[in-house]
Amino acid sequence: MRQRSFDQRVFAAFSFGTDDEVSMNESYRFEYRMHAYQDGNFRELKVERSLSWAQLLAILGNTFIHPTPEEYFSKRMNEYLNETGLDDARQIMPRAHAVARAQINIRALHEIKMQMRQNDWIVQAGRDDRQRMLWQTTAKAQKLLESNLLDTDRVNSFKTPY
Repeated sequence: MRQRSFDQRVFAAFSFGTDDEVSMNESYRFEYRMHAYQDGNFRELKVERSLSWAQLLAILGNTFIHPTPEEYFSKRMNEYLNETGLDDARQIMPRAHAVARAQINIRALHEIKMQMRQNDWIVQAGRDDRQRMLWQTTAKAQKLLESNLLDTDRVNSFKTPY
C-alpha cells in the first residue's frame, strides 16, 4: 500500500468539512483586519465580509492561470480587501478616508482554498525551485472565468499583477 504524501495528509487533516461542492451563488462569510485612517489617525478594525463563490473565483482565479506559489492566495485576497475595504471601514468610522494593511483571517483563507480545491477549480501543480507548493486553476475554472457566469461588474474584481 502506498503511503500518502505529506500534502495529502495535511489536506485531510484540515479539510474543515469541505466534502461537498458549493454553488457559484452561495455566500461565504469571513473576517479580516485592516487599518482605517480618519482625521490623521488610524485604527485597526476587525470586520466581516461576505462574497459569493463566483466572486471569490473571479478574484483569485486569474492569479493561478499559471502555476503560482501558495502565498499568492493571501497576497491577492489582501490586495482585493485593501482595494475594496473602505466601505467596510466606513460602517464603523464614517469619516474614514483610506484603508491599508488588510489581512484576511488565516482559517478563512484556508477554507477558501480547500473549497476551491473541492470544487475542482484549483489543483496542486508541484513545487518550484524553492520548494514552495504551486497551485493552478483547472480547465473547469478557466471555462468559468472565460464565461459570462462570473459577472465582473458585480464581482468588483480588479486586475492583479500576480
